[in-house]
Amino acid sequence: MCDEGYHRVGKTACIADSSYCEDVDCSDHGRCVVKDGKPVCECDEGYHPVGLSCVEEEEDPCDGVTCSGHGRCEFDWRGPVCVCEAGYHAEGLECVENPDPCVGASCSGHGTCEVRAGRRGVCVCDPGYLNLGPKICVPDSCNLDYYCNGEDWCWQNPYPQGNSLSAAWGFAAGDIWAVGGGGTILHWDGCTWSKAGSPTTWDLKDVWGANPDDVWAVGSYYDLEQMGYTKGIILHFDGTSWTIAEDEIERPLRGVWGASSGHVWAVGGVYPAPEWGREGIILRFNGSTWSAVEQNIGAPLYDVWGTDWYDVWAARGGGRFLHFKGGTWWSVDVSGGYDGRIDDIWGSASDDVWAVGGSTILHWNGEEWSVVDADADRYLYDVWGVASDDVWVTASDGAMLHWDGSAWSIVYADIPRSLVGMWGAASNDLWAVGSLGGIAYWDGASWSEVSSGLTGSREGIWGAAAEDVWAVGGEWGGPGTIYHWDGSGWSRAETGECETLQDVWGTSRDDVWAVGRGLAWEGTILHWDGSTWSSVDSGTDLPLYAVWGAAVDDFWAVGGRRFGPGAILHWDGDAWSIAENTEEELRGVWGAASDDVWVVGIVHGQYQTIGGAIFHWDGSAWSKVLSDNDYEFHDIWGTASDDVWAVGRNPFVHAFRLGLVVHWDGSDWSDSLVLDGCEFYSVRGTAPDDVWVVGNGGVILHWDGSGWSSVWGGTKTSLRDVWSVGGDVWVVGDGGTILHR
Repeated sequence: MCDEGYHRVGKTACIADSSYCEDVDCSDHGRCVVKDGKPVCECDEGYHPVGLSCVEEEEDPCDGVTCSGHGRCEFDWRGPVCVCEAGYHAEGLECVENPDPCVGASCSGHGTCEVRAGRRGVCVCDPGYLNLGPKICVPDSCNLDYYCNGEDWCWQNPYPQGNSLSAAWGFAAGDIWAVGGGGTILHWDGCTWSKAGSPTTWDLKDVWGANPDDVWAVGSYYDLEQMGYTKGIILHFDGTSWTIAEDEIERPLRGVWGASSGHVWAVGGVYPAPEWGREGIILRFNGSTWSAVEQNIGAPLYDVWGTDWYDVWAARGGGRFLHFKGGTWWSVDVSGGYDGRIDDIWGSASDDVWAVGGSTILHWNGEEWSVVDADADRYLYDVWGVASDDVWVTASDGAMLHWDGSAWSIVYADIPRSLVGMWGAASNDLWAVGSLGGIAYWDGASWSEVSSGLTGSREGIWGAAAEDVWAVGGEWGGPGTIYHWDGSGWSRAETGECETLQDVWGTSRDDVWAVGRGLAWEGTILHWDGSTWSSVDSGTDLPLYAVWGAAVDDFWAVGGRRFGPGAILHWDGDAWSIAENTEEELRGVWGAASDDVWVVGIVHGQYQTIGGAIFHWDGSAWSKVLSDNDYEFHDIWGTASDDVWAVGRNPFVHAFRLGLVVHWDGSDWSDSLVLDGCEFYSVRGTAPDDVWVVGNGGVILHWDGSGWSSVWGGTKTSLRDVWSVGGDVWVVGDGGTILHR
């Protein structure tokens, strides 16, 4: 225990608080102290801390805000907001009752809508039909298989896949295309959304077609080293297959539209990438070839739309449009001084055109662009309509805005994903697509989600067998989660706890441990005994990141806070206790035997990461065997005492993007792989010649005993953990991602 004015570093050192609090005056209304290895301000009465300052408290901004008696007022960066109770949603500073979720639900004419738990409307389909989403019934002959790519990785969550979708376009109710990240192309045939063979892994941004056998899609290449989009690509569908029409276009492409097969436009530009400038580009297809018609516009272009080949609009940054009229592109400003980015355009006629950008809706009346008062208060992505009095805008929080010819109103879609692109065949037959593979359908009365699955993040995975697999993580805005795979499907396990879980490991089907953090970032530990999950006292207030065990009475867990300290915990069959305190934040643990255990972590300086460390347990004591000033370590795993792998990243190069794999051969640690543009989060395998590594941007690497190879998993979502047994491999990651091979 250190004296007042000092804080502990490691097990034996006490360092003066003044070393951390130097030059921190807390605005002369408090004093600087050290907590959890960081300087913080303890403020005088009437003041509260903001960073390392003490700010005078003002009148409570929530005074007088009742939220209609169905919620509570909280204050954040937006000001006072209402957090509503179940069954209500916020509209301004009021909590309004959610509408009956079954009102207007037709169930495609083949079922009956019922209100289920959480006031969600769900269709009970007639015999011979099954659910595609909660409010659509399709014939049971429809193929609802998971989306798989060419290298045999299949999505198990979300359904049908988890790559974010950017745009949709169609020709009829049963012929619709959607495109998105990682080269994703989906097709709706009136029965199900299915995978279409894609010739690229580049991110696709927009799609448009002249007829069912003449469809175009455009996209961009994301350069991990440059941290931005740098090149463009154009794909074409001829009625049979998708092919690359143009690639290596010098600037990324974002929008495509045409008036006919012989008049097609594509637009784009580089942003942000100062070394290339911010110039936009316009390309035109004349029926046989693509050519650039404008290349030095001065700002990137985000969308293109028109009424005919001679009346075309392009959206750009800086509150300006480009208008193709009379064979020339003209610059058109927005009245009223709007100078923000413009993302999307759609219109019903040459004098009725809508555009969205930021939280602003713009309208063209044939003479000028003006800002429309829609009180959106959220980011707007896409605008599309059926008629002049039936226009929709997709928004950032799963909500929709609708124009009925006289006013804009908000329609809540009750979907846990942001919807970005939209297209429909009629006023009661609309589709919207968006983040994390989100797909929603409007039947004329309400929006319902067609995509399904777990949201949030999956952080850890482990299994006792191929039909007994556990995945842990956390839901967005909700508790920690545990899911179980029984060989045929994933189901959620009830824990009764509120925390985020980071890792899971076991010795058998009835001895599994999960670790993570609680609401106060204290260590959380759960145990599965074959029938129920129960909470076990961790004995630490530090968050836990990894767990591993050699036997039922010999488990290790590690964790720590950013900028320290860290801790190694041990389970002896009766209780968890702290076996070792460290200065480092610890992230991974694995052992070859009870007296041969490894731990890896991150070394932090006063205000930044400065490297990594590796610790070893020999059966009697822990020792630091490696302290690397270039790399931080995130995970460790091996097959034997002389075959151990550790992975991490260099925090100082390319904005934290330089991945590292190191190997222990029984006598020394050596670099096995350094990969630019990456950071690695997990390593697992089954044998010395079968090792997997996953990381940011969907990176999957495989070691075959002689070298590393890159494997395309079908997504660019960050992957957090990997586990394999026999010929089965699972990968989990952000957005609820679960992939199986």
